[in-house]
Amino acid sequence: MLTGSACKKEEPKTLDPTVIYFLTLKEKTIIEQFSHGTLHFIDTTGTIIEFSSDGIKDTKTYSPSEGRRGELLSLYYTCQSGYLPTFKIGYQLEAISDTTSQISIVNISGWLNQPSELSYYASFFAFKVDPANQDSLFSYIPNFTFNIFDTVHLSTGNFFNVYYLKVPKTFGLGPLTNYWYFNINYGIIGFENIDGRFWSLIKN
Repeated sequence: MLTGSACKKEEPKTLDPTVIYFLTLKEKTIIEQFSHGTLHFIDTTGTIIEFSSDGIKDTKTYSPSEGRRGELLSLYYTCQSGYLPTFKIGYQLEAISDTTSQISIVNISGWLNQPSELSYYASFFAFKVDPANQDSLFSYIPNFTFNIFDTVHLSTGNFFNVYYLKVPKTFGLGPLTNYWYFNINYGIIGFENIDGRFWSLIKN
């Protein structure tokens, strides 16, 4: 299980004086362990889609438009199979105070090179990272609903200690994803989009 420091003093604030909260090295390993070159998902009809990693991006720039003043680590995978317009799945880990960080699971699709939020559909689910909790890496954020299962059987096999993330929040034009299955070791292991198609991660 991953743990984190109670004080975010591992990086100097001279990188950008407007960024006042930083992620610890241990917190960054949360995203790093989800980083793979490619991912493959399969639906109930046997159709396989492939995702390629965009790479991990570490942002230490103050973003007033997002209301963000903490370091942001992001990892997205872009679908290469023509399933949806510019379809990405991924994670964002953000330092939101001296002692707290938050991870978001995100699915987004649309014309992402356009600046307007009216050019894409997106759904996300957020947790607080809770290094003090010895039983679970993540803790509840109000208004997000989830269940934890010891074992979930998908078409691609059994997964253990699985979070079922339901009723996600949306941005852009509206919802894209109905729910996810998420595992601390693999990351996103399954999801159903609003078209009703359910996709299961093929283990490497």
